[in-house]
Amino acid sequence: MWRPGTFVTAHVVVEQNRVHLKLPRGALQTINNEPVVFVRTPAGFEKRIVALGKEDGEAVEIVFGVNLGEQVAAVN
Repeated sequence: MWRPGTFVTAHVVVEQNRVHLKLPRGALQTINNEPVVFVRTPAGFEKRIVALGKEDGEAVEIVFGVNLGEQVAAVN
C-alpha cells in the first residue's frame, strides 16, 4: 500500500494509435531531403523513398514505400 508522501515513478499512456506498418527511427535515412529506407532484395539492398505518418520517440509509421513483410535495414 502507498502511504501519503511516498514517491513513485509512473508511465502514463495518454493515447494509443494502431498503424499498419511502423519502423524504428534507426531505419530511416535522409537523402536529398527525402526520407528513405533500404529494403533487402535478392541482389542486396534497394533504396526506397517513403511517406511518413505518425511517430513517437521510438518508431515511425510508414504510409507508403514499403510493403508489410519486406525486410528493412535498421542499423548500419
